[in-house]
Amino acid sequence: MDATVDALSSAYLDFVAAAAAVVEAKEQSGGQKTALTEAALENFKQRWELFAVRWLVIELQHGSGPVVGSGAAHNSASAPFDARFSDDSAP
Repeated sequence: MDATVDALSSAYLDFVAAAAAVVEAKEQSGGQKTALTEAALENFKQRWELFAVRWLVIELQHGSGPVVGSGAAHNSASAPFDARFSDDSAP
């Protein structure tokens, strides 16, 4: 369990650092789209995806993850996944 928590914590810290890098790059560019801002955004996207995967693994390991096809509402911890894949759910 400690290794799982450490992995999630590390992914979260990387995600936060990437978010800060996006803000810094945007400030340095005066809000303009540049190679630096694009690289920072791509890194942010990758760090978010890594964090999201780590979170999902923990949910699945502990039985609190979404049940595919159940139509059941997810708890608030899985909300980012619901928003990202909202087009996958059937009405």
